Amino acid sequence: MSAKPKVLVVEDIPAEGALLRDALAAAGYSVVRARGMESGLLQARHEQPALVLLDVHLPGQDGWEAVRRLKADPLTARIPAVVLTDVHPARRVVHDSACDAWHGKPVAEAELLVTVAELLGRRKS
Repeated sequence: MSAKPKVLVVEDIPAEGALLRDALAAAGYSVVRARGMESGLLQARHEQPALVLLDVHLPGQDGWEAVRRLKADPLTARIPAVVLTDVHPARRVVHDSACDAWHGKPVAEAELLVTVAELLGRRKS
């Protein structure tokens, strides 16, 4: 039996983080959580998840910058990053951050799970 792919969820609102955790777990993923960008970046380095899912609007922090930092770090650069945002981002912001995908909030769970599966299916370790 193969190990469940690990997804790191970076979300500061407990109820939203729990919904994401439950949806991902029900789809067969192992989920770890962080509530802030700095802790999320540290966990990504330590946990080496298969994918990072992060809210772009955490208090006082820029999620787009977090993705840029994730992608600039040799230890985490290959980890796919999916950004969740309640504001439609400009194409340039998405491109400059190097995120692999983004989804609007509130999250459409079925669509998000399709994106996660597609990104993990393309990933070569």
